[in-house]
Amino acid sequence: LYRLTELPCFPGATCFPQALSPQGQFVAGRYSGADYGYGLFRYSPTGGIEQITLPGDPGNFTVREVDSRGRVLFTSSGASDRSYLWEPGKLQQLEGPTGSAVWASGMSETGYIVGGVTYDHQGEVTGHSFIYNEEASLEGFSVLDNSFSYATAINDLGTWLAGNVNGDGLSLPQLYLHDIARRVSTVLPRPEEMFTTLGESFVYPVAVNAAGQVALQATAQQGGVEQALFWDGHGYVDIGNVLMGKTTRPKDMNDRGEIVGYSQAVTAGVLEQRAFIWRRATGIMDLTTLVDAPAGWKLLMATGIDQAGTITGYGSFHDGLSPFLLTPIPEPATFTLWLISWPVLVGIGRRNFV
Repeated sequence: LYRLTELPCFPGATCFPQALSPQGQFVAGRYSGADYGYGLFRYSPTGGIEQITLPGDPGNFTVREVDSRGRVLFTSSGASDRSYLWEPGKLQQLEGPTGSAVWASGMSETGYIVGGVTYDHQGEVTGHSFIYNEEASLEGFSVLDNSFSYATAINDLGTWLAGNVNGDGLSLPQLYLHDIARRVSTVLPRPEEMFTTLGESFVYPVAVNAAGQVALQATAQQGGVEQALFWDGHGYVDIGNVLMGKTTRPKDMNDRGEIVGYSQAVTAGVLEQRAFIWRRATGIMDLTTLVDAPAGWKLLMATGIDQAGTITGYGSFHDGLSPFLLTPIPEPATFTLWLISWPVLVGIGRRNFV
């Protein structure tokens, strides 16, 4: 079970969390409202909620990551794609080759940023994955010779990254895992080889953890099926759908292999949506049924989960949308064991003191 805390937002605005730092100190996302317009925010229990300084270029801004230092990685899509790293008093644009578009997707606790960079090369659009850190400029690399690749996620140790690779520019992209230390990339099997209901599909890695496990989304070219999958190093596991519908989208995963996101289904012409958590031992579960919260809450989307299992996202409450933070409630057995052990520990402490 989880204890729900409603997060603050600017007066008259609605906040949508998009990222949670690995240790849960910071939440970042976007907001919109008549008085505040549209922008990005960062929240912490100690510092409260604050606006993120945005660049002058117009665009659709999206938070990609926030780290334990409170730095926020975000992108701007508009006339051209740009990527930025923000912290209080400093806004840095990630620069690629002249005339290129830089699209960052992930950031590790060790300072690596990954994504894709595209540019015109002798009249043809080409692009590669990139990796960047504070001590070096943006470095593009090819996963396979003459391939068009795009990195989408990196783990907190900076040891594994995942992405898409499209070797001939025509076929559907495949999933790859890249060992940063050894600079070795492996292309993984396509999901439809295990799930024939998918048919040909687009694959998008969402997160990779310290064990090299991957949460990914597979979207079928036909039929409208969107499956959330888990790669365990040997094969794919279908996460399922809490509403028995066609759409499940993962948003984040921690090192324990817990995945959060949302499921959708159309019932009697009405679109329903629910936030979920998935664990291999329990399967997919509707988060609304797992919270200790006031009546009326419906959790719609979970967007981040930290290493302790704390979850952020947003839901509906009193006919409006509100951001939330879910904190795991200790299991009764753990609490009971603590109660039993306490007198013994106190007795030992008294004997040592005497």
